[in-house]
Amino acid sequence: MFSNSFFKAKFSFLILMTILLLISCNSDTNPSTDGDEPTTVKEDTQKEKEIEIKVDSTALARAQAVKDSIVQDSIQKVEEALALEEKAKKEAAAKKAAEEKKKKQLEAQKNAPKIKFDQTTYDFGEIKEGDVVKYEFFFTNTGKSDLVIKDASATCGCTVPGFSFLPIKPGDTSAINVSFNSAHKVGPQKPVITVITNGYPSKQILTMTGTVVTK
Repeated sequence: MFSNSFFKAKFSFLILMTILLLISCNSDTNPSTDGDEPTTVKEDTQKEKEIEIKVDSTALARAQAVKDSIVQDSIQKVEEALALEEKAKKEAAAKKAAEEKKKKQLEAQKNAPKIKFDQTTYDFGEIKEGDVVKYEFFFTNTGKSDLVIKDASATCGCTVPGFSFLPIKPGDTSAINVSFNSAHKVGPQKPVITVITNGYPSKQILTMTGTVVTK
């Protein structure tokens, strides 16, 4: 009788332990509402956070790129505006300098000496070969300062101009003496004399014309 009761108690104890073991296993596999989250849920949450961080980083990079583009565009526009302003200043300065130069030239011309010839062309007509023609081109200083003849040259050695190096006062007269030698010259002749002065204009042209015939 004792042995049957003992085995029944032992059997009941084994059944109870089995039930408790099953309950314990079941609690380990199923998540509890009050405990830690399951591993799969944690992994999903971590991935979502990584995706959010990646999205935020991409958006931030795009925003920074847009900002850099706007800043670069603004800098370029400012540089272009400064370049245009500098160009305008240089053009204005150049224009002002040109105007000042023109003003000084006009002032200088206004006060400069001026040579005015009674005539700039002399026709000596027909002469024989070997004849020498002399002529004086008279002029007046019609300017406001002293006139100086710097040079007088002819297009050929047959024509020799002569002049005074002394200053000619405003209102005074003088002359360029020209000598034409017709030796070895036959046919129409047109020697040209160029006169250089300190006046305005600085260059004057004198011409002699005629015909040389053989003896």
